[in-house]
Amino acid sequence: NSAPPAPKSLAWTGMKLLLLGECEAAMRAARRLGHECLVLEPSPPGAGAPGGTTLGGPPIGPAFDRQVRDLCRGESIDGVLSTSDSHSLVAARARSVLGIPDHQRYDPIALQDKSVLKQRLRSAGVPCTQELTLMPGIEPRAVLGALGTPCVVKPRMSPGYRGAATIHGPEDLVPFLHRGWVAERWVEGTGHSLEALLQDGEG
Repeated sequence: NSAPPAPKSLAWTGMKLLLLGECEAAMRAARRLGHECLVLEPSPPGAGAPGGTTLGGPPIGPAFDRQVRDLCRGESIDGVLSTSDSHSLVAARARSVLGIPDHQRYDPIALQDKSVLKQRLRSAGVPCTQELTLMPGIEPRAVLGALGTPCVVKPRMSPGYRGAATIHGPEDLVPFLHRGWVAERWVEGTGHSLEALLQDGEG
């Protein structure tokens, strides 16, 4: 009988990391694994150079790029970690600035854009609830006729469940009838908040 395969390691040690967002728990965990961390607190929304793109989180633009380069000048950075899901696109930008490749299957847009996320999940065989993109001029009763009541509205570009609201009638839907929101069919059952899905050590 052959020996069982060794479990895959879920962490590397002794790396130099750029940590986006000050988080004491993340710093303690990094130190326990022997990592050295530089910490960068992304600028709040509205700050930074004109033309910066928020995409559901802090601005991404030339000012942020300079922050990253200035902090990491002379350092050999092995990876970039974010302490908040709202910083996922910012972390991807920081890796690009530092020349650190993303995982080949990693898509930061899918972590923020709910429509893209559902496309990825469906293509992987994961069932998802029906959704409609809300646009100016759409008829509230038509939306509720397709999805039923109650239903849920969410900002399309937003991490997690932030900004979500439950809709019980046409009048509840009116404030959300503009670009940037999606409506989803209500799913009965127990609610769970999942931070990550892992299979055989990979997420």
